[in-house]
Amino acid sequence: MFHSLIKPMEPHSFPHPFNSDTHAFQVKWDGVRILAFVNKDTVRLQNRKLKDRTAQYPEMQILKKMLKRRNAILDGEMISLEKGRPSFSRILQRDLATNPKRIQAATIPVTYMVFDLLYCDDTDLTMDAWTIRNNTLEKTLERSQLIQVTESFFENGEKFYETIINHGLEGIVAKEIDSPYLLGKKNSSWKKIKPRRDMNCVVGGYIQEDGRLKSLLIGAYKDHKLHYLGRVGSGLSQQEAQTLLKHFPALTREDTPFASTVPNFKNHCWLHPSLTAKVEFMEFTNDLQLRQPVIKGFTFVDPQECTL
Repeated sequence: MFHSLIKPMEPHSFPHPFNSDTHAFQVKWDGVRILAFVNKDTVRLQNRKLKDRTAQYPEMQILKKMLKRRNAILDGEMISLEKGRPSFSRILQRDLATNPKRIQAATIPVTYMVFDLLYCDDTDLTMDAWTIRNNTLEKTLERSQLIQVTESFFENGEKFYETIINHGLEGIVAKEIDSPYLLGKKNSSWKKIKPRRDMNCVVGGYIQEDGRLKSLLIGAYKDHKLHYLGRVGSGLSQQEAQTLLKHFPALTREDTPFASTVPNFKNHCWLHPSLTAKVEFMEFTNDLQLRQPVIKGFTFVDPQECTL
């Protein structure tokens, strides 16, 4: 197991917080899922898609010194804080870097928030209860600015959720305290609970089909460059769609306004980035797209203020 590629366990979405004496409640960190294979000589990092991420986070070699056991497989989230909160766009800059010279450990610091222990001292712990794994984890890993063990809270999940959301964090995960770790499985013994989010986006293009507006191509600025965040058609009323199609010809341009790659859609048109909209969505994907986006309305916000 220690030398294998391992798919992590995934939580099911759950619509609302709840109280329970059979669950532990943890912060759902807005970062990149990372498994760490650690012994006294090596540290190997792997993401949920089985891709090696060791080179992206060279400072995580410190895990060799932080581990109190012979070896371990850790599960957690790599995060990067911005103004005291995890920033998904910042951690992606580190995670997607391939040139060692562009891996900016000093300018984009990260923290590994560890929340599970799969393997320890040559022993597979995945079929042990969460409480056993968590108690062992607490004794196995030292803490530092780079390495933290995610704190667990009990019974009052509703109050914990309210506190987390009020602090601007992504949500919580509720874990059955007697649950095993099911490799590569999505299981309801882990429940992720989070609100839908919203942000102001720039409309940089659109797709039409049979003379009708099908979807808008949206983005937001990062470092003064417009990054593509996906396409969205949900939430547009028929009247709004007709009004937009009448005004779009005046905004049309020949080249893309996006700095990042956009899929080669059929029947698409580029627009000058002047129209802005409020978009509600579930979360960011690992390639910085909006999951389940819905148009909530159009705004008068300056496009340059629509930022990641």
